[in-house]
Amino acid sequence: MAPLISDAISAGLTFATAGVLYATRISTRDEASGHVPTRVEIIYGEVPSEAAAIICGVVYVLVGFALFWRVFKYRHWWGLCLPIGAVASGIGFFVKEVMLNSEAHQNSKALLIAQNVIIVCAPAAFFAFNYILYGRLVSSAIGPQYSLIRPSRVATIFVASDILTFIIQGAGAGMITNPDHFETGKNIFVAGVVLQAASYYLFVVLLVIMHVRVKRAGVTKGTERWWKAIWLLYFSSVFIIVRTVYRIIEGQSTRGSSLRSHEAYFYFLDFLPLILAIIVYVPWWPGEYLHDDSLVSSYPMVDISA
Repeated sequence: MAPLISDAISAGLTFATAGVLYATRISTRDEASGHVPTRVEIIYGEVPSEAAAIICGVVYVLVGFALFWRVFKYRHWWGLCLPIGAVASGIGFFVKEVMLNSEAHQNSKALLIAQNVIIVCAPAAFFAFNYILYGRLVSSAIGPQYSLIRPSRVATIFVASDILTFIIQGAGAGMITNPDHFETGKNIFVAGVVLQAASYYLFVVLLVIMHVRVKRAGVTKGTERWWKAIWLLYFSSVFIIVRTVYRIIEGQSTRGSSLRSHEAYFYFLDFLPLILAIIVYVPWWPGEYLHDDSLVSSYPMVDISA
């Protein structure tokens, strides 16, 4: 079943990528026509593609519904933040499409702020899911003694960090939409992105340390089902890191720069990595692997400080 689902996902992503590529071929404006740039054109340096926004919105919502199905099938309510974040991201792209569909809407500060804040901040829910998954994985299948931080505290610490950086990014993203406050908003936004990235990188270090400790303890054969959850976390984290690096570089770029004015960069370095980071959980739902072959009940507590 999983191979069939993964093949369908691959085909869907191929078609979506092709659609975004076609949709982002935007014709340049006639500078001699006397056209007065809209707020959107001033901020983005062009009018982004409506079709690309619709495609991204639909992809996010479909992935979100698939993840809702996984959560409800297994009654893993702890994972609700993942599909909610995916659907919220899709809504952000639909708001973007509404903003783009008329010149009046392109001058709407409310629509510009709404779509920017949602698209930028909703993926924090994807980070939160990985934090929660780590805590449950260690508590249920591996054993808290192998984690540098008590697993019950991991989600609390890192989600609290995400909430703080979410607020900072949201404030910056809102200010960026005002040409008069672009530089101030950019600096605030970059600070939030850097803090969020640093938090996630520390989480990955925590994951690696746990992995190394388990291996060194010699209590695993390496074939236990919960290893799939670890590899899923690594896979998801790689693409989240790609996205955070892009956001840091993009955030520091000037208005009108190639990175800001060519939306293909956004779709391939933000949208696509984030989709890959969460869509992997559709065919391989990690909650399936948390209770089989558990070390918690099979092995005594091991002193790893020696």
